[in-house]
Amino acid sequence: MVGEFGQAYWLDKRHGFSATSSHTYTPEFFESANIPVQPIHTFGVAKAYDTKVGTHTFLTEMAESDPLGTKLKKLEFGTSTGRQRMVGWYDAVEKGDALRYGGFQDLMINKLDALTWSGDWKGDLLICTAYETSEGKRCAHVPRNEAVRKSLRPVYERFPGWAEDISDVRHFADLPVNARRYVAGMVRGLLDVAYAGEGRPAALPNLRYLGVGPGPSQIIKDVPPTAELILL
Repeated sequence: MVGEFGQAYWLDKRHGFSATSSHTYTPEFFESANIPVQPIHTFGVAKAYDTKVGTHTFLTEMAESDPLGTKLKKLEFGTSTGRQRMVGWYDAVEKGDALRYGGFQDLMINKLDALTWSGDWKGDLLICTAYETSEGKRCAHVPRNEAVRKSLRPVYERFPGWAEDISDVRHFADLPVNARRYVAGMVRGLLDVAYAGEGRPAALPNLRYLGVGPGPSQIIKDVPPTAELILL
């Protein structure tokens, strides 16, 4: 049996930002499908950048004047509502907490191709690896308190971008080196959050699929195992 949630861990009404009235993570599968609790294999799915709707604080939101943000907004509308989504930099803190508290065995990241340089966009890519208070104190996890979140600022790691069209790439080794390093940075960032202050377990979630376009065939399926990938 295969199940798919239309929302996400951070939209779950118990664990997330109260943007929906549903329970949207793995345990709900058994309630919704009306089957006994049993072993289950969970995929985490994310984009190579972040999008949100709703009124909660969006710490990594791109500035209105950002040319990449302008480009990405043209791609981002709610499937059912048609609402314009906000766009932001990849937030490894949120992804890492989803792994730490929700758990998933494998990962898929979509829309890597949308970050390719084009038009006025020729800048670096940013990954949020922590949050920081006005006093300079680092937060390694997502505060549940909205007032606290509003007081924080993102801490970014910078990655060079790439100009090559990657929409026809089907093997990870054929991606531009900067694209490979950015992918490695996304995965390493979420692992650093998920296992902050602890040793990483022997069994790490692997990036099984990497989307490089909207078509069903535009997927890279031979990403190296996580232990190798993060060395990039």
